[in-house]
Amino acid sequence: MAGLELDRRIAPGFRYHVRYLGTNEYMFDGEARRLESIGLGYGRRLTFQGDKLNFNDCYFWTDSNPNGVGFTIEAVREGDSFVVVDADGQTVATVAIHKVEFPQTELGTKIEDSTVVKSVKVRFACSIKHNKHHKHTLINVNTQDFEVVEGVAQLAKSRGQKEASVLCINDVRFKSLGRCTLLKDN
Repeated sequence: MAGLELDRRIAPGFRYHVRYLGTNEYMFDGEARRLESIGLGYGRRLTFQGDKLNFNDCYFWTDSNPNGVGFTIEAVREGDSFVVVDADGQTVATVAIHKVEFPQTELGTKIEDSTVVKSVKVRFACSIKHNKHHKHTLINVNTQDFEVVEGVAQLAKSRGQKEASVLCINDVRFKSLGRCTLLKDN
């Protein structure tokens, strides 16, 4: 976003890191915040999720910085966990994310039946806990593997939802499991 122009890919409900263009300075202490609303008019107010319920100071106007600001989407973060489904559709493990590589890159946005769906390339380090009844009997299920993997996260936000959620992460390749899909572990 430069000056008054707001990129149409920026959408409420998704988490973004926001940086002043021309600097290495990030807003909100470098933390990704969920965009809550985009105001109307000439200088549009962008309001992000705040720390306090009664007083939200996490906002700015599109004309606040003459150089503009840059947005980087955040699809996954440290602490997220997922169920691993192999190419045969079997649940084979669970993973916990320990470190996420920055930046996560938005590959595309589409709207399907009032739902905004974003594809985001992600790369992260995770621990893998294999299921006891896994078909590959050579895997020691009593240990946890640690791998750095990448994939394409699918995020969706339907009309009426406050926050986008990760539907899945596709095309993740593990050394011990091959190509898999990760589903959000609720």
